[in-house]
Amino acid sequence: MAVRAPRLQSAKPLTLSRWWTNGYHGQSIAFVDQTVLFYAIDDGLRFHDFTDNDNQTCITRQANGIGVGVIAGNADMHLFAFADYQNPPIIHLCQYPSLDEIKQFTNAAEFEYSALEFSTTEELLSLSTSPDYLLTIWNWRTGIKLAQCETTKKPLVEISFNPNSWYDIGILYRDQINFYTCERRNDIYILFERQLTLELFNQTVAHNQPTYHETKNKQSNSLRVADVIRRFPSRFSFTLVDSTVGTDQGTSVKLVGMYTSINFCIDSS
Repeated sequence: MAVRAPRLQSAKPLTLSRWWTNGYHGQSIAFVDQTVLFYAIDDGLRFHDFTDNDNQTCITRQANGIGVGVIAGNADMHLFAFADYQNPPIIHLCQYPSLDEIKQFTNAAEFEYSALEFSTTEELLSLSTSPDYLLTIWNWRTGIKLAQCETTKKPLVEISFNPNSWYDIGILYRDQINFYTCERRNDIYILFERQLTLELFNQTVAHNQPTYHETKNKQSNSLRVADVIRRFPSRFSFTLVDSTVGTDQGTSVKLVGMYTSINFCIDSS
């Protein structure tokens, strides 16, 4: 059952100091090292190393005309992945700082990928767009496709591995969140789905409601489209929940949206 999380008061004001800045156009970013981030440009990837504020470096890896779609980075293993715009698209796995390609992953999308994500171990997931909406899990070290299943045919908000276990995956949509558990039977992996409707977010909030005088002059008291705000979740995260000694540990999921934050636990069994 969803429970609204209380707002926490900060003990003291948080002060941030600027360490590094650079021109940026709002693309998705990822880290390939603790101090190296990258993002997609017109036909390639741009890497910024900001280890030393006085000696910053920037390098670019060209995609040679195939384009760059979604990206993902693994800062612990110094790896990055990107999907191109070929037909069908290909996922490229590369090393940093050499930028050499070490593997390609295919046959998981007909037209385009909407997400790539590394686990904290040796897994890489991909999610394709219309018409297939396939969730695929790979072992990036061996290149083997572990599991694949169809997902909800909606645009996603966010997708993530559970950092405590790659067997759990969450996909957040505007009105629901899907949990996928990967179970292994010998050498066969199967994905099981659970869907949770986000009723707490699925509501309309009146904004700038008209006054009594304004509504008297109208034939209808209904609010204009511009005067209502829909609450939708914008982020979610897995968090390990400590339990009593001698019992299993569960997993908590936190959802964040406009004026709303909820926590709920999912059964790890």
